[in-house]
Amino acid sequence: LKVLTATVPAEGTEALRRRGDVLREREPNIVAVLAAVKDGKITFLAVCGSEAVKAGVKAGDIIRQVTALTGGKGGGKPDSAMGGGHDLLMLDNALAMVDNFVAMKLGLNKE
Repeated sequence: LKVLTATVPAEGTEALRRRGDVLREREPNIVAVLAAVKDGKITFLAVCGSEAVKAGVKAGDIIRQVTALTGGKGGGKPDSAMGGGHDLLMLDNALAMVDNFVAMKLGLNKE
């Protein structure tokens, strides 16, 4: 799977959703989390391509994790989920944990 995390320019939720839809449609093996910051609030979008969902990685699970780290909440479907947060100091940490989350779901973090 390909994991992509990025902070994108602040835009409306529909524009963010369209951006995620393009990623998901072009790359069936993508797991992407996009974050946009506006007025001190973070909007997250997680998308998982069809191959990622088949492998057991779900956007709704990811969004619950990243939003919890930033003091927010969210949810959604296995292929697309949205949520928000407000702790800007934790934004980078939230995006960084996506790689580990995917690795754990795939059973790659064995000690």
